[in-house]
Amino acid sequence: IIGVVWGLWHAPIILLGYNFNRTDFLGVVYMVVFCLVVGVLLQWSRYFTRSVWPAAVGHGALNATFTYPLFWATPDFDALTGSALGAPGWILMGAVIVILIACRAFRPERDWTPKRDPRFQISSKGTEA
Repeated sequence: IIGVVWGLWHAPIILLGYNFNRTDFLGVVYMVVFCLVVGVLLQWSRYFTRSVWPAAVGHGALNATFTYPLFWATPDFDALTGSALGAPGWILMGAVIVILIACRAFRPERDWTPKRDPRFQISSKGTEA
């Protein structure tokens, strides 16, 4: 759901021709697919580290690097087949997701809590144990 919302959030700029050089509904569909795949990886980084920062930095790094090669693209360049925004990136990120699933890396674990030293526990009587 988050990936779909994230992809649709980008619809106005995609319809202006950014990222996929398409000003139609198909460009929005491409962006939704891209956001679905990337969203899974960013969400995994959030679960794995128990912090929002890796996902936030990952999103910023994605914005800074994935579209950078498009500055040198020719007018007939197809981002769907020739960039990490399209099928090549989807395949690579999909393979990473499959590996993470195979390694059972998506299983939620309990948050880490520090273990308490029993020497410093207070007994029910209010004195140290």
